[in-house]
Amino acid sequence: MLYDNAEPGEGARALELAGLILESCITAGGSITGEHGVGSDKACYMPKMFSPGSIAVMGRVRDAFDASDLCNPGKALPTPRLCGEVPGMYRPHAIEMAGLAERL
Repeated sequence: MLYDNAEPGEGARALELAGLILESCITAGGSITGEHGVGSDKACYMPKMFSPGSIAVMGRVRDAFDASDLCNPGKALPTPRLCGEVPGMYRPHAIEMAGLAERL
């Protein structure tokens, strides 16, 4: 959804609406995932859809392919420290910082 973060309160309202949409999807038997996987804005809803054991298995599978957590760090699975994007300026991805990719 589109919103203007420069307008006071719009970011919070957009996050609230996104949560209501995800809750509706889960209640209707749908999925919170999409073609881009689960971002940090959706990660905190994974426990509403998957058991702790299922999330642990997903973490082990991810670790098997990306043990150094270079690909989308913290974005595939919920973490206890954060749910939602951190607002602010662009932050380079770990792969970009390692010199393995560039931002175009």
